[in-house]
Amino acid sequence: MRKTLLLLSLTFLSVVSMNLVFSQNDEKSTIIGNLADDETAANIVADALGNTYVAGKQNNKGLIVKQNAMHVPLWSKTLSFSTNPTNNTMITFLDILGDTLIGCGTLGVSGSMTGSFYFKMNAQTGALYWSKFNMTSISAVWCMRYSNGKFFLVGSVHNVPDFCGKVWAVSSQTGNVIWETPLLHYLLPNPSNMTNHTLFVSATKMVNGKLFITGFSDNTIGEKTPIVIGITETGTVFFEKYLSVIVPTGGSFKARGTIIHSDMNGNLVLGVDSDNTNFFADLFLVKSDTLGNILFCKNYNVDSNAIGSIAALNETATSYVFFGTNWGYFDGTYTLKVDKGGNVEKCVGISKPNISTGTAIGVFGRSLGNSMFLNGNHYFTSTETSYSIFQTDINQIILDEELTTIEDCSQLFELPVPTIDAIASFQPLTVSYIPNITPFQNGGILADVTFSPNCENISLDLVQNTGCQSMITANVAGFTDPTFYWSTGDTTGVNMLSVNITDTIFLRVLDTKCCELIDTIVPVIIPSTFTMNLPADTSICLQPGSSFTITPTFSGANAPVQYLWSDNSTGTSLNITQSGTYWLELSDSCLTRIDSIVMIVNSLPVIGNIANVSVCEDDFPATLNPTVSSGASVLWDNGVITPNRTVNVPGSYIIAATNSCGTTNAAVVVSQINLPDVQLTALVDTCIQSGASIVLIPVLTNVNTVLWSNGSTGIQLTVSNSGTYVVYGSNQCGIDSANTIVSVNSLPVIGNTANVTVCEGDFPAILNPTISAGASVLWDDGTVSAQRSVNGPGSYTISATNNCGTVNAVISVAQTNLPHVQLISSIDTCIQNGGNIVLIPTFLDVNSVLWSNGSIGNQLTVSANGNYTVYGSNNCGIDSATCSVAIKHFPELDLPTNLDTCFEIGVGFSYTALGSVGSYQWSSGSQSATEWISQEGVYSCTLTNQCGSITDSMRVRRLTAVDLYFPKDSLLECEKQLSVSNLQIETNYNLEIFAPNGDLVGTFLTESGWYAVHAFNACGEKWDSIYVNLQNEQFFYLPNSFTPNGDSYNDRFEFKGENIIVRDMRIFNRWGEEVFSQAGAFTGWDGIYRGENCPDGVYAIRVIYEDCFGIPTEFSGHVSLIR
Repeated sequence: MRKTLLLLSLTFLSVVSMNLVFSQNDEKSTIIGNLADDETAANIVADALGNTYVAGKQNNKGLIVKQNAMHVPLWSKTLSFSTNPTNNTMITFLDILGDTLIGCGTLGVSGSMTGSFYFKMNAQTGALYWSKFNMTSISAVWCMRYSNGKFFLVGSVHNVPDFCGKVWAVSSQTGNVIWETPLLHYLLPNPSNMTNHTLFVSATKMVNGKLFITGFSDNTIGEKTPIVIGITETGTVFFEKYLSVIVPTGGSFKARGTIIHSDMNGNLVLGVDSDNTNFFADLFLVKSDTLGNILFCKNYNVDSNAIGSIAALNETATSYVFFGTNWGYFDGTYTLKVDKGGNVEKCVGISKPNISTGTAIGVFGRSLGNSMFLNGNHYFTSTETSYSIFQTDINQIILDEELTTIEDCSQLFELPVPTIDAIASFQPLTVSYIPNITPFQNGGILADVTFSPNCENISLDLVQNTGCQSMITANVAGFTDPTFYWSTGDTTGVNMLSVNITDTIFLRVLDTKCCELIDTIVPVIIPSTFTMNLPADTSICLQPGSSFTITPTFSGANAPVQYLWSDNSTGTSLNITQSGTYWLELSDSCLTRIDSIVMIVNSLPVIGNIANVSVCEDDFPATLNPTVSSGASVLWDNGVITPNRTVNVPGSYIIAATNSCGTTNAAVVVSQINLPDVQLTALVDTCIQSGASIVLIPVLTNVNTVLWSNGSTGIQLTVSNSGTYVVYGSNQCGIDSANTIVSVNSLPVIGNTANVTVCEGDFPAILNPTISAGASVLWDDGTVSAQRSVNGPGSYTISATNNCGTVNAVISVAQTNLPHVQLISSIDTCIQNGGNIVLIPTFLDVNSVLWSNGSIGNQLTVSANGNYTVYGSNNCGIDSATCSVAIKHFPELDLPTNLDTCFEIGVGFSYTALGSVGSYQWSSGSQSATEWISQEGVYSCTLTNQCGSITDSMRVRRLTAVDLYFPKDSLLECEKQLSVSNLQIETNYNLEIFAPNGDLVGTFLTESGWYAVHAFNACGEKWDSIYVNLQNEQFFYLPNSFTPNGDSYNDRFEFKGENIIVRDMRIFNRWGEEVFSQAGAFTGWDGIYRGENCPDGVYAIRVIYEDCFGIPTEFSGHVSLIR
């Protein structure tokens, strides 16, 4: 029963919602995302045709999507720099220059930032011109601007342990780095909280050779302070300030510079969002001139006490417009419009049901990206997260200049913005410059990606549940978190509605991706015969651990049937184990029936405390004490009828308990535990090696725990000293012990027998081993004392003897020779400038080397005259040698191959050769380094010194004045884009072409208008212009309603367009009957069919139109006729 919008009357549209004024814009889908992927928004820019370019991230790859003005994808690409799935790519900035896209971003691994990248791309095809990346430094590039053939990258680099600001200038043609600043680490004025990080996050365009940057520095406790830095096109830093703000409501100012913009009058507009929670507001707008003079500072509290952030800033002719995230009574985004004096003009919140909306967030909570105001529209992006599937999509927020309409189904509502004036000033910063070179390499992996149409497979069918005549169900498919708008006034996320009337029910379904359908149904009401009963109250007996099942009987129910028991279970029956009252709620699709039952449960007797019993030897008789449930009689296997019983020996004893439900039996097992016994050898007398030991092993019977007299608990004991040792063995019934007397005697010990090294000439040497007390000594030469003198290297053996035996030891004596060093005494030589010579000495018996200049290598590289001494040493002494070095350099001369310059023939100019000291001889006869040049030709020069001669030459060529010519002052073409070569420009110069918006043109012209042509060389420049009409700025618009009531206002249904021809127009009423058609052209419809006025209602339209290329386009939509 799927219906379309064409079947509905305007009556229901007004009942359901004031938002249901349908137009052709309802067909647009501004959502970018796939169900299985996470997409994050960061950037949106647009061109003059209304095409949008959105950049951010899909899963772990960068994402760039181009769509036309109707949001139909033209191409979509992912960008990555590694095939490793754990690597992340995030595009943090995107901009468009003519038909060229430029962008930059951050790289990471498993969520940690590791590097950065930047790229240049063809906006027409999505092909890369080049891309560069760095994965070896922890860095981020947040912003990318263009001027005079260079791109300027603004970002930060991690210099352990802090982040520092940095700027790079790269070639627009190759992407290679032209210059880069050192790391800029700015210190806050409070010395007690030293600066932790400096982050550059946003930059203005390059204006008059100057670019301004904002960001923040923070201290070690996380307090942030906004900073503004100015840098020239050549890399000179000329402005370094932090922003000091005094808020009348009090509180310390902790904030970050989020975005900076150079406005139409050349002033700086700075957006600041605050970390504060203890004063009036959290958003600031600061306006100043380029010298740092504050024009005003406004403090805004969007949505009163809400918390917010600034993500984007646009400028119109009269206003500044902020966009960001708002956390107030709604979670969504806001757009704040202020005049150029900072006064609030309007603020709207933007939200959808079942969606959490925000902006992309980077490192340190920094909002990412770029936005644009063009074609009378504001272009922003947001990230939408569904409440049900927690999957993120990108939404393009496209608002008109007055913030009254939006191109999707989001709700706009005005927000209060209390505002106060704050006092702001720029204060000087102290900076640390840290040398740094960031290596970038070529890379970039592009891949095509497709997006499934959001609303292609949606369906809606209203049905009345089978057998239940008062419940309407909306069967939907293909929607994402839909909201149901019922004609009864109910707005809910539930697809069911209970009714008790037979009036026609209308339903509008709208989901978070702006997919929408409408259906109707007429309810039929039929009485229900549904009954349900539980069994009668009863008493039962249960075995221990068993249960009883209660099952209802019912009839007349309409499926499906739902159960709810008194214990909240939902099964078809209920199992019980104890007495009580139990009830059931049984519901069909229409009614609920309730019944209850009282159950009395009797159980078999229970015998407890029947665990097996262990009794120690000699502890008999023992008493058994089982427990028996109340009311039961007892009988033991020996006839005893009381629960307690005395036993005299181990065994198994049976007890029985009986009540009205039956008899229960149990057995108690009694076992005996014997006393412990310990035995150990009484006397041990032995000899052992020094450091050795003996093991005492007792015999243990019925022993659970062992304890020795020294505290050990093992079943054996290792001892090395004489003494008396006792072992104790125990169990739960007692303890036993045994002891032994140990006498230990040791072999003699010889100590201090390490090998000896003696320097050459230090013999004789004395050997001094130590001998344990009571032992006799004998050396291998017959010496009987412990000390001995030796006269040379060798091995010497000593013996020590006592009553346990003899021990031998050998002492080795070695000799170390004195060191010896040799080095050539003098060197006199010629080398190239920047060259060097190597001094290589000869070493013998040398362990350590030291040169007179502090070097420690085995050879020394020198490039200057002087005396160089080398020292060689070992543990026995030191030796040295000296070399006297005299160095002269060969002559050096460097002339350019070609010298292209401007000069007048016959007047000339002076040229000084780049060369070393010596005698110069030019081909003209001049004998100085400077030569006078007055005409073109080849000039040669010879340079001579004591080491030789060198000759070089150059060709001098005179540059001519700039000449600029092209055959036509204007071009009229039916093209989507036009190659620059079609302009047929003739020149002898370097060439630049600027589009009507001032952007530099690449390979193609993509819009109509005046193009400025700039020709230049070293001798001068020329400017000219040419008008290009591409006839490709086409648009087609049909209104969503018209009022043919004779008031001469909006009386006809007509189209508006440019470079468009309507070939066929057909209009149908709600029953599908054609009420109007016109072929070849469309001159409008007055709402009349066959001479009669058509009734109010929604009419379907189908139109075929052609562009200037003759390409037909078919469009279907609807229009409301209202008289």
